[in-house]
Amino acid sequence: MRGGSFPKCFKLIAAILCGLVVFAVLFSAVFIAREADHDCSGEDCPVCACLQMCEQFLQRTLGLASGAFAAIGAAAFAAAAFIFVFADPQRVFMLRAVRLLC
Repeated sequence: MRGGSFPKCFKLIAAILCGLVVFAVLFSAVFIAREADHDCSGEDCPVCACLQMCEQFLQRTLGLASGAFAAIGAAAFAAAAFIFVFADPQRVFMLRAVRLLC
């Protein structure tokens, strides 16, 4: 790895995997919406089993995503609070002024 960047093949693999996850989430949601009112054949209904798997997949996938966003938000809030509590107010003002000028 030159220059600290990822090779193009890793970026391509990451993009493909991201696309597959998005496709699986969308497919699961569409399947649940379409088959919600199916004619159930009883206790061993294969459609109900598939619906349950899709629901579990969505709960796990979206639960992980919301947890990741919450962690990132909490870290950003903690960093901002640390800067405003412990930093010199004059220096923070100067940083804002420099950012506005640039």
